[in-house]
This record gives sequence, C-alpha cells and structure tokens, in this order.
Amino acid sequence: MQDGKTLATYLLSAAALLGPLAYILFAFHEMGRLNFFEAPIEFLQISSFGILPVILTVYPAIVITFIVLSIVSGIKVAAPRPKVILAALAFTIIALILFSLSMTSFWRWIFNICIGLGVFIALAVKEVKVEFGSEADRSDANPNRQFLMHLQTASRNIIFLCGASVFLWCFWAVGKKDAATAEYYWVTGGDVVIGFYGDQVLLGERRGLEVGPKFRLVELKSLEGSLTRLRVGPLQAASMWKSSSPAERSSECVDSPGPCI
Repeated sequence: MQDGKTLATYLLSAAALLGPLAYILFAFHEMGRLNFFEAPIEFLQISSFGILPVILTVYPAIVITFIVLSIVSGIKVAAPRPKVILAALAFTIIALILFSLSMTSFWRWIFNICIGLGVFIALAVKEVKVEFGSEADRSDANPNRQFLMHLQTASRNIIFLCGASVFLWCFWAVGKKDAATAEYYWVTGGDVVIGFYGDQVLLGERRGLEVGPKFRLVELKSLEGSLTRLRVGPLQAASMWKSSSPAERSSECVDSPGPCI
C-alpha cells in the first residue's frame, strides 16, 4: 500500500512539473523558429502558446527522451554483452535524432555514418568478459573515498547541466528546422503568418520565397482581409537591405554623406 502511495505521489509530482516544463520547452522551439526568420521574440509569453501546439510538439520528444533514459539506466545493471548492445542502441537513437535535426548535407552524412556504426556494433558484439579485482584491491585503489564521492557528485551535476542545455538546444534546433522546411503558410495580402500567439498573430512581409525583415504583431479580430492557406514555402529570412522600398533608399542616399549603393 505504501509503495502505491509513493508511486502516486511521484506521478502527481511529475504531472505538476510537466505542464510548466512543456511550455518552457515549446518557448525554445518557437525561439528557434522565429530566429530562422530573424523575427522578434521579445513579445513571447506563456499565455501566447496554445495547448495543442505544445502537446503535439513537446510530448513526443519527452517520450523519446524517457525511452533513451530507460535504455541508458539499464547499462549499469546489464551483463557485459547486453551492456554494449544497450549503449550502441542509445547511441543509434541519439544519432537518429541529430540526423533529423541536421540542416546541412555534411552533418547528415556524419550522423548517417554514426547510425550505421551503432547498428553494426549492436549486431556484431560478442560476449565480453570483465575481470574484477578483490574487495581489498578496490579499497587500496580508493584511499580517499570521501573526496571521490564528492568528485562523483560534482561530475553528475555537471553532466546534468550539460544534458539540460543540450535538451533545450534540441528544441531550439527543432524549431529552426521546422521553419526551414515548412511549405504551407497562412497568407493575407502581401504578408505571411509566422505564428499564432494567443489572440495575436505575427505577420512577416513576403517577397517571393523571402520573409522580412519587416514584421508586425496584429490582433486577430483587427486583421485586415481573409486568411488563405497556401503552399508558398520553404521560406527564408530576407536581407536587411530589402527592408525599404527603392524610393526610401533613394531618399536615404540623398541624406547620406557616403556613396549610394
């Protein structure tokens, strides 16, 4: 009965933490997506994100993370051969994730090789025999046990922080990859919808396959014209010099002391 109560307590605690964590991770996803278009991110708030986009974007990644952690946690208690197989499996899954996040052919080739290497190791590994010393030998090898325990704790903390940073970076990279590959957008007039945030919509000025560098945040109820979903992508960020019209650039050249380009 006590174990059941403990499990219920852990599940409730995890559920309480998962909600805010999901919104934080989705914020990094949106930051990466807007960074790709060089769009502003300062207006982003927790209240800007809808429930369904958060669930569809964040929760599958959390499930995959738990699967990888379950595989890695089994390495400690596994026999030598399964230990190598589990490590190769975790390595392959991580390489697959990084392969899906890659935006250049070079890195896709690198992670493709890593995937093949992980599969090869998992299939080719044979039984491994490991010789362990006696308890006395291990005691002699660790004369300063307290220092080693402190060092181990510090190492775990560093690994945790690095892992958390990589986890956040992955969501940023997913957002950037989504922005680079999305083909269908909501379009109104000469603007394309970069994202819906609560009762507001972020519009970017579109010229062909380029967006920006002019953006505006408009309330949905005051949006002029109708929204049409069209296949206009993949899009990319426009250069800063395209922010003004030819007439505006001519007037800027008149006022500028330097040569007009």
